[in-house]
Amino acid sequence: MNTENTAALTGLMVLPRGRHPKISSDRRAYLSSEQGHLSFQNDQNFASALLKEGDHFQKGRLFLDEISWSDPDALETLLAYAQEEYLKNPSKFPLYLCVNKESLDLIRMADHAGFTPYFGEWKESSEEQSQALWSELTDLLRNAG
Repeated sequence: MNTENTAALTGLMVLPRGRHPKISSDRRAYLSSEQGHLSFQNDQNFASALLKEGDHFQKGRLFLDEISWSDPDALETLLAYAQEEYLKNPSKFPLYLCVNKESLDLIRMADHAGFTPYFGEWKESSEEQSQALWSELTDLLRNAG
């Protein structure tokens, strides 16, 4: 099982506008959302996350936290579902998630789902620190294969 939360926070990824996820009907039956807890679970795999307000920028910006998954396909489905849920009540700010150096699989899957690295300033990082972090993460991803 893979788990990710903001305890080891090092960077942010944002979802640009205009992304419209596609979830196959055979996977849609296994999705649920209750009070911000999003989940996907079938007989073999699961993924879950909390969709909640973050304070990495300012109040009122939704982000995904406590992301866990057993399989990349389950995580991919969950990330698409999170995008759908966000689009039901979009804000002027994009949906985002937090990543760290130990979560290279999450970074790959979030990138595949359309999230992009955030290179700007935020509450815990200057623009220069964000750029340096993503340079380091990019090198780690390249070397990891």
